[in-house]
Amino acid sequence: MRVKWRLTTNEKKRILLNNIYGVDIDTQAVEVTKLSLLLKVLEGETDETLQNQIKLFQDRALPDLVNNIKCGNSLIGSDFYEGRQVDLLDEEEMYRINAFDWEKEFPEILRSEMSKFHHITFETKYSRNSVLKDAVQGKHDSTMNRAPQGTVQDTDNTPFNRPLQASVGKPVILNTDERTEVAKAICEVAQKNKFKILACSILPDHVHMVIADMGEDIKKIVNNIKGYSSFHVNRTLKGTVQGGGRQLHLWSKSFNDSYLNDEEHLFKAINYAQNNYLKHEGTWGILNNKKVDEILTDVIVPFRKWEDFEYTSGGFDAVIGNPPYVNAKILVELFEKERNYITSITSYKTPYQKWDLYIAFIEKGLKLLKNNGFISMIIPYPFLNQTYAKVLRQYILENFDLIEIVDLSNEKIFKDATVTNCIFVISNSKPTEKLMISHIRNKIIEKISSKTYNELILSKDTYTWDLNSVEKGYYIRINIIYLVIFVL
Repeated sequence: MRVKWRLTTNEKKRILLNNIYGVDIDTQAVEVTKLSLLLKVLEGETDETLQNQIKLFQDRALPDLVNNIKCGNSLIGSDFYEGRQVDLLDEEEMYRINAFDWEKEFPEILRSEMSKFHHITFETKYSRNSVLKDAVQGKHDSTMNRAPQGTVQDTDNTPFNRPLQASVGKPVILNTDERTEVAKAICEVAQKNKFKILACSILPDHVHMVIADMGEDIKKIVNNIKGYSSFHVNRTLKGTVQGGGRQLHLWSKSFNDSYLNDEEHLFKAINYAQNNYLKHEGTWGILNNKKVDEILTDVIVPFRKWEDFEYTSGGFDAVIGNPPYVNAKILVELFEKERNYITSITSYKTPYQKWDLYIAFIEKGLKLLKNNGFISMIIPYPFLNQTYAKVLRQYILENFDLIEIVDLSNEKIFKDATVTNCIFVISNSKPTEKLMISHIRNKIIEKISSKTYNELILSKDTYTWDLNSVEKGYYIRINIIYLVIFVL
């Protein structure tokens, strides 16, 4: 005789209270979700079994879910009211907006921590060698001369006695155009990541930056900036910093990190970085910084209060959802204040042009994940190719592991909807640059194939994703008895 095991009511309650959370702006949806979960706890129980468990565990049969399932606007934080006269917002509008503070409502999962601050300095390649540097001072806006021969030490302090040109190469001294492109590259990296830049100066032979790491690894931040800026400048100004088709590394391997552990040192470092050009006028003269400073203005975050540099640690292991699909026209007509908030606040990076509301929901879900956590949502199929989703598609591929896309374009998932759908599964981990694609037709998984990110992207200009191009795969037929989409 086969024994059928099942969870006790007490164990179901424990799992529910410790592992399942949800937010919805609709109060009725919140209550329906609570009821559904409570009914799940009672599934398979009888009055006799419930009474036995109440006697055994000395506890009520049904848990209180008030701290698990909450009502609020997932996208609008309490900072929505900053700078506004709350008294001018009528009760109906306050109720409609219903701002929600994730960190306050789920403090054990989403903890607020203060960022660490760093004064970062890194030099251009070989510019620390004084013999070489002396040979090119004052020539930073013209073609570099051949470096003299001599004996120096490399960036790892390893001595060698060979001609400098052959063994070390020319010191990299950035001209105005190159410094401008470095600034652009720094902006690109900063806009795609969590860290914040409080001050930055780019000189011909070195860079000073004051960075709030916002919980990210400072070594990875700096290496990302150095690596991408080197690639960007070589690609953009080939004739200036490449010789004979050879890519030139702009930066030395090492960098200096001074940890700023109090307000006095932080403000001194900011002032130092901001005015570093003046210190080196004797070496480089008066530099043309107009373009560089204009570009950096887009990412420099002035220090106003410590709270601006708090970040959320922890996060959810898994986020699932069916976000609302609301196009730009309706957003402007009916939700203009909310749309303006999402567009203007720096925490949202991916809403682009005539963006649909589900774009902001996806980005919010990604940011609620803990490291190695998973997110899955059912969304409109046009996400794969529409211009308004371009920035988010790029953001996902560059920062997350896109594990799978389920193609539902041949299925009618929602009876009253005109749009077709797809489902994605993403991990908050380093991209593997390979994903699985499942195609479903007539409730049958018709084909499963795999692609690399490069094969997925039709064009780097648009970041359009193509699920249907020719690709090796295998055909299977799996009948889908039912499809349940459970949304909290």
